[in-house]
Amino acid sequence: PVLDKLMPNALITDGALPGAQGLSLAAFVRQSKKHEGVKVIVMSGDPAQKQLVGVMRENYHAFLAKPFRIEELVGVLERLLPPA
Repeated sequence: PVLDKLMPNALITDGALPGAQGLSLAAFVRQSKKHEGVKVIVMSGDPAQKQLVGVMRENYHAFLAKPFRIEELVGVLERLLPPA
């Protein structure tokens, strides 16, 4: 899988992705011992999806409601990731 090759510090996913479920991806990463240090950020612009995302809180570190400003994303990343 791509995650195994890249070994990212953070994963930013949409709650609903075409052909895949962003929440399922978030749950996979959070439950994987290999990726336990990856910070998961979920975003969504769908009001119905926001309710589902709220139920799945244990699968992510931060949530961004779309539309959001880039400064919000930067702030979340600064809060979750150690300084470089």
